[in-house]
This record gives sequence, structure tokens and C-alpha cells, in this order.
Amino acid sequence: MVEYSIVKAPRSGWLIDDGETGTSIRYPTKAAAAAQIAVWQRAEIHRAETDAEHHAARLVRVRGYLAARTLREAENAHA
Repeated sequence: MVEYSIVKAPRSGWLIDDGETGTSIRYPTKAAAAAQIAVWQRAEIHRAETDAEHHAARLVRVRGYLAARTLREAENAHA
């Protein structure tokens, strides 16, 4: 997960620093910047959960396919 920090902008407001890009949108309050970070973190967690669910579903389909293929090969071997 990306670590964000909130830093005071040179002129006014607050910036979000992710330690990589070096650019950020200026937020009028520190609370607004913290709220945006929370949105990004929830989205990142949701994306990771969704990826894990898709991976698990894919494994189930692959195992089903391999079981059917093994059964078909066994039937063809006896024929």
C-alpha cells in the first residue's frame, strides 16, 4: 500500500505526497487532504480484494477444466 503524507503547501493549503511522483493537488484544509487519502486507500483495498476474488474464481474454473480433461483422457484411453 502506498504511504501518503500531508505537507503544507508553499503558498497556502495542503499537498498530498506519495513519495514518488512529486506532484499533488492542493487541498484547502488538512482534513480535506486526509479524506482524499482515505478514499484512495479504500479504493486500493477494494481493488486488492476484487483481484483476489477473481483469482480464486479463475482457479476454480481451471481445476474444473483439468478434472474434466483428465476424465475425458481416461475415457479415451479405455475406448
